[in-house]
Amino acid sequence: MQFQCNDATIENTLLSHKKLEEIIHAQTSIARLGINFGAILNEACLQSQKLTNAAGAVIELIEDSEMVIRAATGIASHYLGVRRESANNMSAIAIRTQQALIANDSENDERVDQISRAAIGHRSMVVFPLFHQKKVVGVLKVLSSKPNFFSMLELKIIAYMSELVASTMFNAQYYAQDELFRRATRDELTGISNRALFMDHLHQNIAHAKRDGSKVALIAIDMDNLKVLNDTYGHHIGDKALKTLANRFSETIRSSDTVSRFGGDEFAITLSPVNGMDSAKAVVQNLIQSLDLPMKEDGQEFQLGASFGIAIFPDDVNTVDELLELADKRMFANKLERKKERQ
Repeated sequence: MQFQCNDATIENTLLSHKKLEEIIHAQTSIARLGINFGAILNEACLQSQKLTNAAGAVIELIEDSEMVIRAATGIASHYLGVRRESANNMSAIAIRTQQALIANDSENDERVDQISRAAIGHRSMVVFPLFHQKKVVGVLKVLSSKPNFFSMLELKIIAYMSELVASTMFNAQYYAQDELFRRATRDELTGISNRALFMDHLHQNIAHAKRDGSKVALIAIDMDNLKVLNDTYGHHIGDKALKTLANRFSETIRSSDTVSRFGGDEFAITLSPVNGMDSAKAVVQNLIQSLDLPMKEDGQEFQLGASFGIAIFPDDVNTVDELLELADKRMFANKLERKKERQ
């Protein structure tokens, strides 16, 4: 059975007092993230999944002619970052009709992309269009591994969540476009966040982890040989190396994570949420691999490298200051170890 729902149908569905309290709590949790756009999308997915008892959730945004999964949780988490051409699937239909959709048996629903469905493993789902400035910019989807899982109550919940996502998207975009805000929060050379914005995000991540029992990883990074590059080849080569490092790190991490240049040759990344040290180490390996390809400039090739130190909240420490100190300490130990290996 398939449903295509208009606003009146959703509006006439009543929610219990307890469920309304849960929605308010979820909205507060998202609002606390301020203007961290990636974290807002990720939290919206987490809360949508939790509120509907779903197995996963996805936020898919329109970017040019493609749909890009910018946040994904639960059974869909491995689909984060996937791009696909707009097609006649449920996401495209919800965007075109500007209406919410329910597929109670997605395995036998002709509107569902069966390749994606098989990869994710869902059997039913709700798709809700996301509006920004009266224009549909994407969809919020919740997924279940069971058929006939969702009802009009879940649709009402997702309607509330989509409105919140739209308003936070507006605020994030408004501030991100403000030049003074950009200058105050972005590293002028690389364009990534500066220490001030990074620390704001880190404090928010720690506060969130304390509330829901999740974990946060801090990765301290020290770039190799910046002084040598500047002194030997000129500061334009050193600047290009810093920008290349920042770009490759930014392309490697999730949208909900934050990469920052603290100054000079120092960088830092916060991963939130993270499963633990093994997950953080896997990210570091990806960061190291992102530097395998030499940087080319002025007809020459330059091999980039860096030292890394990881600390996990709350597994290792209990405060932000302790997290920074331990990550830096472990980074310095890694730097000494790598130096010995090269000798």
